[in-house]
Amino acid sequence: HRLSRISDAIDLQLLFEEIYPLLYLDINICLLTCEYSYQPIINVLAIDHSQGPSVHGKYFHFDMVDMEMYCDVNEERGQRFKVYVKRTKYTGDVKIWLSNGGGSRGNAHGRFDKDQMEAIGSGYFKIGDQIEIISRLYD
Repeated sequence: HRLSRISDAIDLQLLFEEIYPLLYLDINICLLTCEYSYQPIINVLAIDHSQGPSVHGKYFHFDMVDMEMYCDVNEERGQRFKVYVKRTKYTGDVKIWLSNGGGSRGNAHGRFDKDQMEAIGSGYFKIGDQIEIISRLYD
């Protein structure tokens, strides 16, 4: 409904000036105390690689859009992340490259870091796996 008088508009402005500091305070308290719960998820689209069938499942392929805001797109040597694989409930470190790597689907790929790769080997990742990013690791 429209304001019928100038005094109504002034009353509304005064009310806003009284309430605004309280709203501002509530928002800042929430920003300080609310938990940030979103973690990016990689959806595995393919598990093949240019090295051939012997390494199927050692690598996972996904769409770069899943990670673009968390990766340095200019980094060519790969980037390391701590992840949680939902299907197996395993937490470990992976290396991710924003390039295809010979996979049949996706425009980015990754694999477990060298130490864990030796223990886990090929065949670990499955199409449809969801990999939750926990944090970025820096060398």
